[in-house]
Amino acid sequence: MAHSTLPVLPHPQFPQVVPEQTLSLCCYESPESVWGACDGQPCLEIARVHDVAREMDYCARHWREVSRG
Repeated sequence: MAHSTLPVLPHPQFPQVVPEQTLSLCCYESPESVWGACDGQPCLEIARVHDVAREMDYCARHWREVSRG
């Protein structure tokens, strides 16, 4: 009969602590209201999607917007 759990066997060569991963912010920046206004704002949401084609990270809302074109 198979066991539902496996025992943990620590090994001195294997790190037992998982390093923290830092999540990046969304790369989207809203466009300026008019050319030269400098009022475009960066998105401050945590990026959840990595767009491989653009090599950029986006929050879900902005990824849907960018992927629509």
